[in-house]
Amino acid sequence: MNQFKFKMIVLVLVILAPLMSSADIMEGFDSLGGNDVLLDRAKSLNPEAEIRVVQDRIVPRRWRHEFNVGYSNFIGGDSLVNTQSVNFDYHIHINPRWSVGAKYLKTYNGLSNEGEALVGSGGELKDRLKDDEAIIPELDEPTQGYLGVLNYYPIYGKLNMFNSGIVHFDVYLTLGYGQMELQSAASETYTVGGGIGFWISNHLTSRLELRQQFYDSERFTGKQQMNMTIATFSMGYML
Repeated sequence: MNQFKFKMIVLVLVILAPLMSSADIMEGFDSLGGNDVLLDRAKSLNPEAEIRVVQDRIVPRRWRHEFNVGYSNFIGGDSLVNTQSVNFDYHIHINPRWSVGAKYLKTYNGLSNEGEALVGSGGELKDRLKDDEAIIPELDEPTQGYLGVLNYYPIYGKLNMFNSGIVHFDVYLTLGYGQMELQSAASETYTVGGGIGFWISNHLTSRLELRQQFYDSERFTGKQQMNMTIATFSMGYML
């Protein structure tokens, strides 16, 4: 496990530990699966059948605030660089269908296997240069980013978690616009994608998200658009 991933795990545990210690963090976990009155009536009609009830959302999401911390892996873009990030997100849920929010990304970069073989210590390109010649690869690594996001939740469902409780989820679409700061300069950025939000209890949440993000990178020949696929896992707390 590299140092960045270890720090990321520690950060998530430090942030979530005080929240998960709250007495009501898992309140309602076992009762999220159905309306007990409807379930009892259905069972009385056919007691031999195993019946589960799916009804409207039980976790309320009207004017609620959600705070998330997450980890992202950047796929694509510059083949010489591996980029990962720690994310801090905020969402305000207007209603179960719509939420708006903000996203902050702090990125960490390192040479990929290809980059290490080409320009790293003992790399192919470095071996060809004299001691007084500098290696100037076309690298313009991102350092951090800020985005405003709009989320739409068109599909809703529930999952039975090993008969120990029911987790509500929404499949959502996301659209965002903001700014990425790179080593050379800042660049405007936009993103589009989707994910699944899991409402584990009335307070505890998590998200799996996959999106495309676009921004311009400076090259010797001019600007080049970067098309990054970003996979994110986050956990959060909803007030």
